[in-house]
Amino acid sequence: MGILNSDLVKAGVDLLTNLLNGVNALTSGFGTLNSGVGSFISTFAKLALLIGGLNIGKGLVNGLFGSTLATITG
Repeated sequence: MGILNSDLVKAGVDLLTNLLNGVNALTSGFGTLNSGVGSFISTFAKLALLIGGLNIGKGLVNGLFGSTLATITG
């Protein structure tokens, strides 16, 4: 066994892949509307998901590495 169990890494990659496929399916469905409104809704949904994802990622990084980063940065 190496640093990480390969089955655990594969499960993590599969989970993220399925999550991205789900997000793509949701946002591409809005683009099929017959007007510019569908395109606007699709773009807005993608932007909202991006901002939400960045906030979640920031929280995870701070939660997992917050004390280490605080020690390093002073």
